[in-house]
Amino acid sequence: TWDEARYEAEHGGAPSVAVAKGGWVGTARGAGTASSLGKRLSDEWNMAVWVVNTGFGGHPMEGFDPERTTHSDYTNTVNIVKKVKEVIASDRHYVLDTSKTGMFWIQGCSDGIGTESENTMAEYKDMFMNMYSGFKTELGINYAGIWLVRAGTYNNGDKDFYMSGPRMAQLYMANSGAEEYKNIHLVFNPDI
Repeated sequence: TWDEARYEAEHGGAPSVAVAKGGWVGTARGAGTASSLGKRLSDEWNMAVWVVNTGFGGHPMEGFDPERTTHSDYTNTVNIVKKVKEVIASDRHYVLDTSKTGMFWIQGCSDGIGTESENTMAEYKDMFMNMYSGFKTELGINYAGIWLVRAGTYNNGDKDFYMSGPRMAQLYMANSGAEEYKNIHLVFNPDI
């Protein structure tokens, strides 16, 4: 119900949800970026925006690739988003505009230089595209915004400036003219 979703959002329950409508933003604990993004999109589109944070910190990309795992972070993400969509639909206060159903992605430092699951550009790009294609099919996602990741899991050292496989893949997908990447974009914090 609406009350349950709102309670979860206001009290830091999972999934973290930020809801923006007009000048009001309701947020879950730790959802600052999500609420800022929701507010910006709500203002731009003049409609309520739901931002569902399905973050799984420290997880490598393999867990999000539906072609590599059977029970995975991918499956958990799909289940959380479907549950939120059910809550929204059952409440009937909001209508989901499927033309504006997107995802924002910040992941890759767990796959960066010097990590156990270090990936090449090609490996990361393939796994990301498998995930993105699956989300498009199962969730109706029609665009992706990518926050550029750190190069690895370092303590703010100069190695964070290296061009790791995930970082190169993310830059490539967001800047390629190829049809399969046309709705993948880089997002920078000043954008929100």
